[in-house]
Amino acid sequence: MRIKKLCTGVLLCCLLLIAAARGQSPVKGRITGTIEIKDNGKKMEGASVLLKRVSDSLYHTAISNENGRFLFDNLPDGQYMLIVTYLGVRKYMSEAPVVIRGGVPKDLPVIMVTMNEDRMLKEVEIRDKKVFAEQQIDKTVINVDALISARGGNVMDVLNNAPAVTINEEGGISLKGKSGVTVFIDGRQTFMTGKELAGYLKSLPADMIEKVEIMSNPPARYNADGNGGIINIRTRKIKTKGINGNISLNYGQGVYLRSNNAVSVNYRNNRLNVYGSVGYTLLNNFFDSDRRRLYSHTNAAPDYLLQQSYFEKSNKNTTNYKFGVDYDIDKKTSIGLVLNGFSSPYKERGRYVNTFGLPGSSPDSVMYVASRLKEQTRNNALSIVLHHQQENGEREWNIGLDYLDYHTTSGQYSVNDTYVQDSTLSSRFALWSDNPFKAKIYSGKADIVMPVPGGIKMSAGVQVLYSRRNSSGNYEQELDNELYPLLQLNNRFRYDENINSLYVSFQKRVNRLALQAGLRMENTQAKARQYDIYQRPDSSFRMDYTNLFPTIYLSYDLDSTTGRTLVFSAGRRITRPNYQDLNPSVFFYDRYTSVTGNAVLRPGYATNLELAYNHGNAFSTGISYSRTSGGITQVYRQENTSFIANSMNIDRITGIGVNISTSLPVADWWTVNLYSELTSTRYQGQIFTDEYLDNSYTTFRLSGNNQLQFGKGWGGEISGLYRSGMILGQAILKPVWQMHMAVQKKLLKDKATINLAVRDIFYSWNVRRDLYIRHAEVYFSNRFDTRLINVTFTYKIGKTWKARSYKSGIQSEESRLEGGR
Repeated sequence: MRIKKLCTGVLLCCLLLIAAARGQSPVKGRITGTIEIKDNGKKMEGASVLLKRVSDSLYHTAISNENGRFLFDNLPDGQYMLIVTYLGVRKYMSEAPVVIRGGVPKDLPVIMVTMNEDRMLKEVEIRDKKVFAEQQIDKTVINVDALISARGGNVMDVLNNAPAVTINEEGGISLKGKSGVTVFIDGRQTFMTGKELAGYLKSLPADMIEKVEIMSNPPARYNADGNGGIINIRTRKIKTKGINGNISLNYGQGVYLRSNNAVSVNYRNNRLNVYGSVGYTLLNNFFDSDRRRLYSHTNAAPDYLLQQSYFEKSNKNTTNYKFGVDYDIDKKTSIGLVLNGFSSPYKERGRYVNTFGLPGSSPDSVMYVASRLKEQTRNNALSIVLHHQQENGEREWNIGLDYLDYHTTSGQYSVNDTYVQDSTLSSRFALWSDNPFKAKIYSGKADIVMPVPGGIKMSAGVQVLYSRRNSSGNYEQELDNELYPLLQLNNRFRYDENINSLYVSFQKRVNRLALQAGLRMENTQAKARQYDIYQRPDSSFRMDYTNLFPTIYLSYDLDSTTGRTLVFSAGRRITRPNYQDLNPSVFFYDRYTSVTGNAVLRPGYATNLELAYNHGNAFSTGISYSRTSGGITQVYRQENTSFIANSMNIDRITGIGVNISTSLPVADWWTVNLYSELTSTRYQGQIFTDEYLDNSYTTFRLSGNNQLQFGKGWGGEISGLYRSGMILGQAILKPVWQMHMAVQKKLLKDKATINLAVRDIFYSWNVRRDLYIRHAEVYFSNRFDTRLINVTFTYKIGKTWKARSYKSGIQSEESRLEGGR
């Protein structure tokens, strides 16, 4: 019923939109002009044109074509300043604002620019610094360059300081209090979740990232997976002509050494663009955990206490690579190829001590655990994109093909020795496990953007996605130096999934009202098989379901000059169980603690509503509501002496929140960015036959970033965040906070930068969690190597003159390629 109501609402909005379009002539503010060189009258090709609205400094950019012409379209009413820059010429700035009112187009007089007197290619400095966060109708954009303290860090560090994003101690990502966030890299889904995704993001140097796009309610061109929304991470792209590049070298020191390094090189001429990058990350870390389990019994048996002390030391060496070629077949059509991937060996040694006994008395036994874990992960992806765009930019189409090959091997050896009170060895349990995992994913996508009658912009597309994933669980017990298969644990699991999608979206602006409405249809066919299981028949199941996912965005300008807008959005999302959620293989931390999958999980569905007020990029506030049916949640249970974690569908998860973000220019050299949110979350549903979950909690989150510009190339940053208690299914996470500081200096005529950053200055990131389950209370306290000193040196390579006015399809139409999956 909710689907029908949402779909009906979207269709009514589309009908009203078309009716409004027919009843009124389309209103489009437009500014056009021509740039010439004063000395010789030649048309200026490749000049950068910046259009800034006087009221709030919102800006648009364009590049002049071979005839010196530039165009700004779909402009709201207001006053605009025009700035023209080009290396080797003097910067031009309009003497008086250009006024747009009532949608009347403006064709400006010819703009005459003057060459520098010495005719040397001196770099033109643009002092307009990037804002930390930009608010758009369907997303928030975080400019990573504004985060000085992120230098030398990794992508997970950037996300942990992004507004509305929360990272838990296991690397899980939530957005505005909602879990189930899908992560994209350059518009392509990573297809990783949990610790695999967290490990990958930690291996990506922050210096390879240009911006982060946060979409709590993504538009129809994206696939509908992920109840919590989408985070799209944009890597850096060099857009200037010739040979250019960047080098970033980093040394980090906490308790252990870390290093994040990256090199990128780009060659561009009029038609060809070849680029590549390599990143290397050395990540030494530790995990120090104290845990306390208090067992209570319904019978007369006394309470029992298990105290655990965990320490793990890990080492990961990750090499990332990316290679791409763009070729402009003509001025309208281009083709691009991208090959990227990573290789990541991981080693971990763990020492665990489990003490058993009655509360307040001496322990009756102690178990010492020694664990060695080795993993090797390889990921390779290939993408091919064909792009065509008409010269006026109103029609375009894209065809994309993607292939991903993911392979990981994982081997663990764990020895559990139990001693009684007189220090006598009473038992030994030695376990070998081997858990390989392979995935192959194929995708094909085509979409088109075109105008339709009534001044409406329509986009539509089709996508076919197929994946095949295989895993094995191989377990052996060591007895008297001999290995014996643990047949009751061994298994094989295969999962095939095919998702076929169609979407259509409409955009229209009528005076101050902008509307974007879309509808996505997805058909999912999945087949799973579990086999080679001891004394149990092979099991399999199939899923075949079709869903509609409507989205709608309404933006209304409260006036024509100040940038004050109201934005409403609504949409429906799905969370499909990921492979590890379904995988029946068991991972043992020790003999009594394990995590496993659940092969009978089903998708969860969420309805999201948001209403926001924006005053340009200076201030934003909003309220949000979400309701998830059948949400996938990790749950814990105690079976005899074993503590087991796996995932289950819960009846419903509801959340309501308010948020405020602001950017305050305290002085010319000091800007403060603040984000705060208050979110109330409730989990309700039957999780076990004899246990019903009804947990709710209200969480407050505050993050702040002070950007300091001292002049002469000096800059600094002081940032921090605080998060109060937070609910996660059965668990309550305790408050956490941390602070960071950084200072940087530009050198060698601004080609180089040296940066010194200190993260988690007070070593306050102590993640504590309380868990209340049937007949047991469990308390966690976890620390990591979070206090770090980073020194980073970056250097820009090559010349920086401008390329031709048109760009390749991949470079110039990134927004269309965001829907590559």
